[in-house]
Amino acid sequence: MQIKLLLIDDDADARDVVSATLMNRGFEVVCAKTGGEALDRLERERELIDVVMSDLNMPGMSGLELCRRVKHGWPDLPVILVTAFRSDQTAVTATQAGAYAVVSKPLRLPELLLTLTRALAQRTPESESATPQPAAARTRRVSSEFRS
Repeated sequence: MQIKLLLIDDDADARDVVSATLMNRGFEVVCAKTGGEALDRLERERELIDVVMSDLNMPGMSGLELCRRVKHGWPDLPVILVTAFRSDQTAVTATQAGAYAVVSKPLRLPELLLTLTRALAQRTPESESATPQPAAARTRRVSSEFRS
């Protein structure tokens, strides 16, 4: 099963490049243009989303506000914020909002993949294993444990 990532960025070109790159690395990527669209998608597909990755600076709802809302509604869901304007204060503010990490643009694939792997391992009960399980696999396993 693939790890499913919800990618939020108002820049269509950036969304397309990151999405294609991660899909080539085995991720299933679903995209949203705005924070509101991302929250709607989470409401519909929460059991299927493993990790959220959002641009920090977007019109309307910022990535920081989106992170706060995601952590309020889905506290176990890791959120990674991406920004071209990273500072120590940005990292502190993002961490206080519940972000797992802040990754700088331009994205470097090895750093991004390591951050995603660590974020996924931290949230899964199998955090000791090297390969985090997708949400659908965890849900299915938990459901089968409660069958009578």
